[in-house]
Amino acid sequence: MGTPTVPVAEPGGEREYKPDGAWDKLLLVVGAVVVTVALLVVLGILNRGRENPVAAAAEATSDAAGVWISLTGHSQGPVQMSLSGKGC
Repeated sequence: MGTPTVPVAEPGGEREYKPDGAWDKLLLVVGAVVVTVALLVVLGILNRGRENPVAAAAEATSDAAGVWISLTGHSQGPVQMSLSGKGC
């Protein structure tokens, strides 16, 4: 008979890395959320003490026929605020 031989792995037989598409989508969603929150925070810091642009937009559309607006907001931090409003 002969001596048994041990199979040797070929150099090209390494496992290939296959990226998971779900992780890519999750990272895109998380990135979009982070950018949105950062934009809102920066705009809030830059607009400190002035008129709220969301409230201004609500006031501008309050006289339009067939529009119902309900706005509620809360902010916690060094200065706590609470906003609410309704209009048609």
